[in-house]
Amino acid sequence: MKRRTAVAVVVIVSCILVFGFVSILAIVSIMGRSDMTFSGFGEKIAVIEISGEITGSSDVIRQLKKYNKDQAVKAIVLHIDSPGGAVAPSQEIYQEILRIRRDGKIVVASFASVAASG
Repeated sequence: MKRRTAVAVVVIVSCILVFGFVSILAIVSIMGRSDMTFSGFGEKIAVIEISGEITGSSDVIRQLKKYNKDQAVKAIVLHIDSPGGAVAPSQEIYQEILRIRRDGKIVVASFASVAASG
């Protein structure tokens, strides 16, 4: 009987720890990062979030350059949820994407509910 109780306690504590760990991961991902890299070992796919009005390009260009230099990153996904924005920043981002594609890296776009203009 004591053994069953011990096993039950271990199972319950393990479940609580796993639930806590998963909750922490969910909270961290919900709090949001503007860039993410999904990988285990080896090759990676980078995801860059572009959301809201495009008013500047420096953050997106910084991320694009960082992932272009990373040899483990085989592709970059731009996840776009934007109504558009200023012409100059949009053009600067576009030019950086063209440079990265000329370097041989794959760049694709994933559109959310709003993907307009820029």
